[in-house]
Amino acid sequence: MKQRAVEVENLPVSVKAAIKRLVVSECSYYDAQYGCAPADSPCHMCGRAWNGTLCKYFMTLVLPLDKKLSVALRGYTGNG
Repeated sequence: MKQRAVEVENLPVSVKAAIKRLVVSECSYYDAQYGCAPADSPCHMCGRAWNGTLCKYFMTLVLPLDKKLSVALRGYTGNG
């Protein structure tokens, strides 16, 4: 599965917040102190400079945990 670009500027603040909450609560790679373990850097989806790329791990294993958010993102990934 390819990473999907999201039109970040069009995402409602509530959707951005839901993504961050899901990463923080469910992503096994996320660590509050160290960020993204595999990337050895802060989680790019939790930062202000988020470029709209959703990581592959998030898309395949974390996002499906929130059906409502999955549906909401479809319209912003070009996969709706």
